[in-house]
Amino acid sequence: MNQAVIAQLIPVLAPVLAAIAIGYAWAKLGRDFDVRFLANMIHNVGMPCLIFSTLTKVDVDPEIFVDMAWASAATHLAFLAIGALVLRAARLPLSIYLNGMVYPNAGNVGLPLCLFAFGELGLALSAAWFTVDAVMVATLGVWVASGRFTVRDLIRAPLVYAALGALTFLASGTEPPAWLANTTGLISGLAIPLLLIMLGVSLATLRVANLRRAFLLSLLRLGMGFAVGVVAADLFAFDGVERGVLIVNCALSVGMINYLISQYYDRSPQEVAAMVVVSGFISIATLPLLVAYVL
Repeated sequence: MNQAVIAQLIPVLAPVLAAIAIGYAWAKLGRDFDVRFLANMIHNVGMPCLIFSTLTKVDVDPEIFVDMAWASAATHLAFLAIGALVLRAARLPLSIYLNGMVYPNAGNVGLPLCLFAFGELGLALSAAWFTVDAVMVATLGVWVASGRFTVRDLIRAPLVYAALGALTFLASGTEPPAWLANTTGLISGLAIPLLLIMLGVSLATLRVANLRRAFLLSLLRLGMGFAVGVVAADLFAFDGVERGVLIVNCALSVGMINYLISQYYDRSPQEVAAMVVVSGFISIATLPLLVAYVL
């Protein structure tokens, strides 16, 4: 990489990697960190406020967000199909490994990375991509792990209502009242730093199993994600920020949410933890290349 590219990468990657490193060091020093409490706080309070605040602040055509949502749905279905075929061929149980192939770290890493790489518009488009991701986790993701389909978790998810509320304001061409904009803007500030710190803590503390298998599946997740992202960006005729946001979110490591689901439904959580940790460390090395490509 030449100096000009490196100069572009440092402001984008430094905040992300620094926050992850803080979480990692915090855990290694034995400091208290309640992952379950913070995960609930972030996903039920911080993230909905971030989605609402971001989508209502950016002055763009709402159709752009809808296009990104469709692209997110299409790429997730591609991950689902490719992942299922590969796992079936390898005779690995879908209930354990499939979710890791489908749902990347779009919340923990995708949102801050797109913010620093593309600004507020990048964050807003990434939020649209992540909203679809969260909806699919709450429905198809739970179905794969538990063996039963339920919309209860989806109905109870504040993030869905935050996205719908934001789209209502966008479609009507009105701004949210000042008290609502200020409140969601303030609370949204806790989401991104804590997401990154929590990822660092997880990388330091998760117990892993079968590292060789985790390494191969991690390479599949990262390689498949990048390829699907590039193809989908071409099919949807995305360019500029839209193209970059789509590719970045598709090409991220195995999402932490997959470990939480596997632990809740007792689906070999140590196997899933290995995928989260190994793909996370690999992605630290690949993120500079990914960001350099999209920029």
